[in-house]
Amino acid sequence: YNGVEMRHYGDGSPYIHDVIANNTGKRIMAYERCMLAFDKDGKPLKLRWNYLSSSTVPKYSYLYDSESTEIAPGAIKDYENGGWSLFRSSGETPAEVKQVAYILYTFRSITFADGTAWTNPDYENWMKTYEGQTVSVETLENYYPHTVSVGKQP
Repeated sequence: YNGVEMRHYGDGSPYIHDVIANNTGKRIMAYERCMLAFDKDGKPLKLRWNYLSSSTVPKYSYLYDSESTEIAPGAIKDYENGGWSLFRSSGETPAEVKQVAYILYTFRSITFADGTAWTNPDYENWMKTYEGQTVSVETLENYYPHTVSVGKQP
């Protein structure tokens, strides 16, 4: 991840904008990524990550399975104006979303066009380190670029 940040659409609705670089040499066809949010002091935030589902409850993390993302080797995925929306269908921004100052992402798995898949061996450690934990502002401000070494599976 080259960077992940909170942005706002023209109507003021918040969304998370991320930029991913594919430096693997293989075409990425899908991935699972985990999202975490923190306030300005580094305290973890529970968010209702998927506002489209009325059954979604606030959680510290959200695991998103992107089955329709294609990123060529050497390419960068960067939507100019868009990302993961964090607002209610009424257009009302939840109070906890207004507190978001930092967002951390990492991959849990990546699937390539050749049918191979990579699973992040550090994912569980990453979750223990960051999920629901207060993190220093310095660590949050220096998290990106966040590189995940995609190697061969055992």
